[in-house]
Amino acid sequence: MGAVFAVNTLLGVPAQPPLAGTAGQNQGASPNSSSQMQDAIGEQDSAPQQGQPESQTAPQRLNTVDNSGYSNADKAYCKWQGKVVFVGASDSFRAAICEINGETTYLGLDKKSGSTIVLPASRTSNSAQARNGNYSYALNASTFTISANNDVIAEEKMLSWWTPSAPELKLPGDLGLSQPISYPACDGTGVIVLATAFEPATNAATIEQALRANPGSMYLRTDLSCDNFRGPSKANSNGNSIYAVIKAVPGSKSDVCAAMKAYDATGEWLENNVDPATNVTCS
Repeated sequence: MGAVFAVNTLLGVPAQPPLAGTAGQNQGASPNSSSQMQDAIGEQDSAPQQGQPESQTAPQRLNTVDNSGYSNADKAYCKWQGKVVFVGASDSFRAAICEINGETTYLGLDKKSGSTIVLPASRTSNSAQARNGNYSYALNASTFTISANNDVIAEEKMLSWWTPSAPELKLPGDLGLSQPISYPACDGTGVIVLATAFEPATNAATIEQALRANPGSMYLRTDLSCDNFRGPSKANSNGNSIYAVIKAVPGSKSDVCAAMKAYDATGEWLENNVDPATNVTCS
């Protein structure tokens, strides 16, 4: 993916192809429409969920309610795995510092390459640091600094610094539509992707149209959702956030494949700790 040396080396994970079929176009899908999203999102072909296929007359919403007291920010930035301590973002990088299973954890995103990394971290009340071999990542309310062998190789002004009480963390990524953004649990539920959008000027209209065309669907932002989705990068979305309209398909892989065929859509299992390089493949 044409990432610069610093990002691929520093984040350690090669960037993936885009999660967007055709840039900035409305891709609201209906049965047998042409959504052309084979390159839109990644999928890990894991164990299917049990249940019945989604009813066309009574669409089933994904489970966005947890029993662990997670906030929307916890679901979005810590991916349903822990609690947000703070989130910092510079021009090129974003990091969420989360407490996951009692451990301070750094969840990093390179907004230019789309690469992500998860590392053990240490923190104070207003700063954090993580290491990956010879590389270190340090952030506070003022700066985001990356070093190699103790030499600073990237330093950027922090543009956003949010703690859990920040208004920006109440509903992260929301477009202000009549239907709020969703943060579905990363529990292996099968979904189909009906539309994607990443043009800031038209995201709201594109997503709203797709939601209205597909009752029972919801929308999310890929970098604020499960690991099976690809996040933004300069190469695939000009660095803009990527939104997707999805719809649940309870049942087995065959049910997901049937829905993919009916809607000419890509399919996903909502999961963490998976490679988003491939979509659901059906025979």
